[in-house]
Amino acid sequence: MSPTIRIFLFALASCVASGCTPTQNPGNGGGGSTVTLDISSNGVFIVGGSGNISRRLPIDITSQLPAIAPQNATISIAEADIIIADNPSQPDVGTSGVVVVTLRFEADMTTNACQSAVQETPITVNHLENAVTTISPESITVSTTGLESMLAGEFSMCVSVSTTIARTVTLNRINVNFGEPPPIVANSCAEILALPQVQDAIVQLVAASQSFSLPSGPQPPNIEDSYALTQETTFDPDGSDVGRTQTGTIVFSNQQSQTINRSGFDSNVSQFIVGDATSVGLCVISRTNDAICDQTIARLESMSVDPDTGELTGQFLSVAVRRHGGLSPSCGATGDFVFGDVRFQSQSGSLVRRRAKIPVAETITPDLLQLAPSGDAGVFSDIGSGVVTQFESINPFALTTVPIPESLAPLGTSALGYSPTGSVLSVITDQPDAGVSFNAVTLDVIRQTETTTADYIGEIVDFDLQETRVYVPATSEDFADRVTILRTDDSVFADEVRRMQTPDGDVPVYARLSPDGALMATLLEDLSPIGQAGELIFANVDRTNPNFIIPPLDLISDAGGTVLGQQLVYAPDGSRVFLAGLGAVVSVETAEPFAISRIDVSDGANDNPVALALSGDGEVLAVAVDDAAGQVNFAIVDVATEQVIHTTRLPGIDPRGAVDIAHFEISRVAIVANAVNQVIAIQTVEPFATSQPLSVADVPERNTVGRLAASGDVIAVSNVDEPAIYLFEVPVGP
Repeated sequence: MSPTIRIFLFALASCVASGCTPTQNPGNGGGGSTVTLDISSNGVFIVGGSGNISRRLPIDITSQLPAIAPQNATISIAEADIIIADNPSQPDVGTSGVVVVTLRFEADMTTNACQSAVQETPITVNHLENAVTTISPESITVSTTGLESMLAGEFSMCVSVSTTIARTVTLNRINVNFGEPPPIVANSCAEILALPQVQDAIVQLVAASQSFSLPSGPQPPNIEDSYALTQETTFDPDGSDVGRTQTGTIVFSNQQSQTINRSGFDSNVSQFIVGDATSVGLCVISRTNDAICDQTIARLESMSVDPDTGELTGQFLSVAVRRHGGLSPSCGATGDFVFGDVRFQSQSGSLVRRRAKIPVAETITPDLLQLAPSGDAGVFSDIGSGVVTQFESINPFALTTVPIPESLAPLGTSALGYSPTGSVLSVITDQPDAGVSFNAVTLDVIRQTETTTADYIGEIVDFDLQETRVYVPATSEDFADRVTILRTDDSVFADEVRRMQTPDGDVPVYARLSPDGALMATLLEDLSPIGQAGELIFANVDRTNPNFIIPPLDLISDAGGTVLGQQLVYAPDGSRVFLAGLGAVVSVETAEPFAISRIDVSDGANDNPVALALSGDGEVLAVAVDDAAGQVNFAIVDVATEQVIHTTRLPGIDPRGAVDIAHFEISRVAIVANAVNQVIAIQTVEPFATSQPLSVADVPERNTVGRLAASGDVIAVSNVDEPAIYLFEVPVGP
């Protein structure tokens, strides 16, 4: 039988009933064991004129000794255990008095301790008439020889009682508190694994053809999350616990270097953690402080990490490395252990799951990334060439090279876009500068347009609702900067519909069409760092007379910010646009008087929004925040009220910082990415549950996140180092 561990499992489990709280590493808190020396009839001392009387008592506490020899002990007498009465032969003088109790111990029941033993510190009992007023000191520390005598189990004790006046003193019992044994010191998984009792358990496992080892990686994965725990004992030496299962909820939080906090079953412990991207080892020393069976337990878990679900599965080993004092023999012995299977199933991992990883040719470095409106297909470009690849986001996830006409042989790609129905794919090339429209299904060329010298820098292009025109922000050294409108159908009309010259020749860095297709919001560079904007302008894109309709709005002075990154999102009704990158989210009305308002999503540390994503229902705006100076890297804004309804620091994003965000169209879940190999899913509706960090790098050293794109039921994330496209989806069903 293995009763030791049965009690321990309730320390992470039975605390529900008992409310116990295991101490943190190294887990040796709490007081020692207490033994009561009951004197009974031998405790009546009638002190006469001599003022002193001594009595030798044989004591046997063998069955009550602590399992581990303590280093110290204290003795105390409770007020209720000493009674002072008048001596019948003497009159009651009604004055205060003093009773002094002195103890001696000898490690032999037959030896008279009153004659040979060392005297312990006296205990003084003050009384007024017959009532005890004070006992001083409250406890005394037993001498080394006295402790050795008591630890023999059977010993001789001498009790001496002296008084200042004749009295009858009844001493019912004396309390001995044995102190804690030396602490078990362990500051790492390796030290816990090396404990003799743990090594003995592993030897027994090997003899039973079982194997257990801890991962040795120096960089444990981030496992902060709430988990459903399931474990089953598969082996213990006598087989009594085999088949025993345990379930509950565990939370891992506040992960720091080599340690993580673990709470669950109403208990809290700090664990050591080791591992790498694919495995994790957890180790803890914890004292149960259970009222019946008080144990110090070494608990080790060795598990693999599922990068898609965040689930941890593996084995556990729990070993009793110390019994504490005053325990029942039924609690088992030092060295008892149980071994079995354990699974931590992420309770927030159900937010998203990996649908597929699409490997990309080693010659390609994914750059621009867009998804078709249905989400069934997507397209990405190569950062170092004019190669464009379309992929299916449903099984079999096929890759097809988009056939850019050989006559172009471009050096790069500057923008991509799908038409509203997804039937047309537009690719804007660089050197030479051209626009090519493809049938998105067959990839046949519909129209090829080589334009006047211009560099397209908008990264994404919008079609009109008729899918016959595309709007391309462009700049040129030879011509004024403009938004160029190109035809995308096979009509006989001119390739270029119009060039909308920007005011003062400012560079258009980003342009998006309103939901009704009537208004284009364009960000202009104007003395800002390359690729960032300091101005916003709106254009009427009427088919016959498109033109900019207002002077540019100065985002630096009017919005009270610095400069604006390439982010612009329309409200669902087109009445406003939201901008990121000004130390706040900025809302701008799209009609007179074009009012500007700031939405502070920071924690007061001037955090800067870096990316925006509108939910599919249009109700909230998810915001990725650069938290280099603050405590917020994600925020949710209510679109209707422009109020911040939630902010948080997402695990795994800090300290590397959020770089991009995407929001599922079919579910209120967003995905935030950092620059290095991780994305986090978070609900954008209460309770704002957050997933564990999800890896987008199966090769640890090739782990740079590129871009995110969302459409339909999928979010695509590019890894520019592997290279690969990772697809995520929201699980459907129970």
